[in-house]
Amino acid sequence: MDWRSKPTCPKSYPGLPRLKLKPSESLSDAPLSNHLPPQNNRQQVTLVDLSTLLSLAYSVTAHYRGMGEALRLLSCPSAGALYPCELHIQAKGIAGLSDGLYHYNPFTYELRLLRQSAGASRGLTFYITAIFHRAVWKYGSRAYRYCLLDTGHLLENLLRAAMSLGIELQPCYAFPDEETNRQLCLDPEREACLAAATSDPVPQPPADQLAADESILIAASRCAKDDLPPAELMEVHRATSKPFSRPLDLTPLACGFPKPSTGVGSLGTYAKATQHRRSQRKFTLEELARTQFDMLLSLLAGLQADGVVRLGIMAERVHGLAPGLYSLESDGRLKLLHAKPLANELASACLGQAWMAQAALIVLVWANLPALELDYGPRAYRLAHLLSGQLGQRTYLAASALGLGCCGIGAFFDAEVDQVLGLTPDEHLLYLLAFGPVRK
Repeated sequence: MDWRSKPTCPKSYPGLPRLKLKPSESLSDAPLSNHLPPQNNRQQVTLVDLSTLLSLAYSVTAHYRGMGEALRLLSCPSAGALYPCELHIQAKGIAGLSDGLYHYNPFTYELRLLRQSAGASRGLTFYITAIFHRAVWKYGSRAYRYCLLDTGHLLENLLRAAMSLGIELQPCYAFPDEETNRQLCLDPEREACLAAATSDPVPQPPADQLAADESILIAASRCAKDDLPPAELMEVHRATSKPFSRPLDLTPLACGFPKPSTGVGSLGTYAKATQHRRSQRKFTLEELARTQFDMLLSLLAGLQADGVVRLGIMAERVHGLAPGLYSLESDGRLKLLHAKPLANELASACLGQAWMAQAALIVLVWANLPALELDYGPRAYRLAHLLSGQLGQRTYLAASALGLGCCGIGAFFDAEVDQVLGLTPDEHLLYLLAFGPVRK
């Protein structure tokens, strides 16, 4: 890492007025689950609702010291705690908030108005952008994968925060990239929108009066003196910015395992899970209870990802489940792929991270990328990684709710890890997460 090009975080908009947010005094008590009763849907969203949603989805949850400086952790995981993701919010008809496009600062919990109205769309649209150099600084060209995974983490947390408050949001993977980046006033060589979440069936990019000179807003994408991403990263990004070749046809991941008798609600509240989420890797050799395993699968199931990514479980110590590598099939069954222990081989393929082998299980996400590209075009690469990040966030939340540990791993030797798992030549691992009991 070149400390002379260490990235700043978050974006800065000098001179624009700040709106300090204040969440509800009592956070949502909605359970951590995949469903919200329709009668709980809010007809009118207020500034307090938006403040609470942002507090749950993307805010500071811990302070610590590292590398000789004070550091802050957010409610979403980020590779290396580098936080490449920025959040822009298009709001219209929100009680207590002027219509407009805003930038949200999760570290100071403030909004800054970028555009004075939000176009024709009514409701809320969250645009998740990534400043590439923040991840490139540590991870080089592989950083694009981390930016996509981190975007998936944040997207899932936004959807769950909204669900817990009775606000209906839908993920948006297809949008006009060039126009959206331009209307968000991003420097397209440094920052880009990778996903969105919206309450509007057909969100339109904001296109109204700017609150400041456009050059000032675009300059906010700069995060270091030498911050242009590598050419190979931008080549992949430009390819995945092309529209899908056909409309997406996503179906939920199924889970045929019986739900715990106490129901998924026994995971506790979403608010508590997201506020206490941490990356933990001090795993013990304690066995994972079967009810805990079933709760994890119940939370992972339901994501509209079947047919795009495959979900696997490498079980080491799960009560009532023989050790081995399993895949979650479309009919909800767990299919045993390999019965031999793979933990040590997998840890070796993941840059020798031996602590992984101590976890009770490892959640795996892989995809047939060539087939996806034939079906949907190059943008499918972006989609597969975003969905992997969403599954990763669900895994983190399950661990937090159950008092267990979880740590995502994106660093591995691609060819080696695919060989260890016995994947076909066209299948490639995208993400894995160690999960299980940890030392307190």
